[in-house]
Formats: sequence, C-alpha cells, structure tokens
Amino acid sequence: MVTRGLKALGVYLGDSLLGPAPDNPKGYWERRETFELNEEIMAALDRPWSNSRPISPETWKRRDLDELKERAASLLVDLFEGQELWGFKDPRTIRVFPFWRDVLDRLGPSVSIVLAIRPPQSAISSLVTRDGMPVADAEALWLEYMLPWLPDIATYPVVVVDFDRLVGSPLRQLRRIAKHLGVTIDPTDPEITEYTASFVDRGLRHHVQPAENRSGDDEHSTLADEAYAALLKLTRSRASWRRSVELAHRYRAAMLDKDR
Repeated sequence: MVTRGLKALGVYLGDSLLGPAPDNPKGYWERRETFELNEEIMAALDRPWSNSRPISPETWKRRDLDELKERAASLLVDLFEGQELWGFKDPRTIRVFPFWRDVLDRLGPSVSIVLAIRPPQSAISSLVTRDGMPVADAEALWLEYMLPWLPDIATYPVVVVDFDRLVGSPLRQLRRIAKHLGVTIDPTDPEITEYTASFVDRGLRHHVQPAENRSGDDEHSTLADEAYAALLKLTRSRASWRRSVELAHRYRAAMLDKDR
C-alpha cells in the first residue's frame, strides 16, 4: 500500500511488477528482478524469509557476496538509469539492508528511505493465520526484520509511515512522504485521488492491534511493543531516533550472544 502511494507521487517503479495474489489482491508493487535477487541473497546466507536466526555484521564482508553485489549494481542501472526519481520495494530488503547499502554506496545515488511499519501484533496475527506460524516464531521474525539494521538506516534521510495511519488518512500520509522526497503533491491529480479514494481500502486490513496495546511503556509490554512504540514516534516531526536505535543495539547484542 505504501509503495503504490509512491507511484502516485511520481516515483518510477518500472513495469515488470509481481501481480496480485489471493492474500494481496491489489498487487505487491515489487519488481520481480529485485525480489528474485533478494531471494538469492538470503539463500546464500542460509536464511529463508521465515528464518529468524540473526545475521552478524561481519557477514556482509564475505567475498562470496561480491558477485551478487556486482549483479545488484548492474541490475539497478539497467532498471532505473535515466529516471530522476526511482525506487523499489521488497520486504526482504530491510533484512539484508547492509547488502543494499554497499551496492547503493558504490553507485552513488541520493538515497531516501521510506520505512513502513505496522503494529507487531497485527503482523504476528497475519503470519499465524496465513502461514500457520507459531506466535513465538512470528514475533521473533518481526523483531529480526525490523530491528537489527535500524542504526544503519537511521544514518540516511528516512520517513517512517505507519500502515494503520496510512489507511486512516492516506492524503495526510502522502503529504508527509512527498515532503520527505522533495516532490509537490496536487490533491486533485487523478493519480492521487484514485489512490486515496479507491486503492486504499480499509477492508484489506484484516488484523488490527487494539490501540490500548500499542503504548510500549507498561509492565506487560514486549520488546516488539517497545520497538513499535519508538518507531511510531518517528512519524511525528523532529522526533529522535535515539530510543529506536537503543532498542536495536540491545536486541542485536542479545541475539548475537545467544547465537554464539
């Protein structure tokens, strides 16, 4: 849903996009090529998408990843050369963010990140329902995708977009993203009105975490709740990354120690 909003703002995504599926009837808005490359990266690391085992920072220096990085750089040039404002989305990108950081640093474009967040209990419920995943495994997976590379992500220009807030106020959230990307937004543009009035469909939000479970500051809060609460604050102007980065460092240290 976020990525379709980027297209409405003029971000070039390309034409070879993955089509709709029963659990995603309005499409994924992902390039097949970047999706397949991310699959290769995770296979090389022995980390299928559903595996929550941590990836150490030293992993990204492995020589066997150099060929994949060269291919990724060539792929981005082939897909987006000549486009002033372009982007790609795949859920695995945040899991392998240091890989793409190295690739983008090599190519040298001006990088802006749109970080989509969703209440952890909503995501967990979705994984349990769709994939039959145990609750504990689904929560571990949410943490492993969202937290480890936040300190690296925070060094770039980032706009954090909450899924529930986007569904509730699509035009307001598009304005935030447009400001972040430095583009103008015309609410009467057909692309914008089609997105806000038709594409954004509250009926597609199947799992909603109650608001009272989102504070992250009571004795029953989990690390996932705390992390989401910290990230949610970043949807406000002039918010600090301090708490999110602190939680990320705490999580990464604990998980790497456990993995040893």
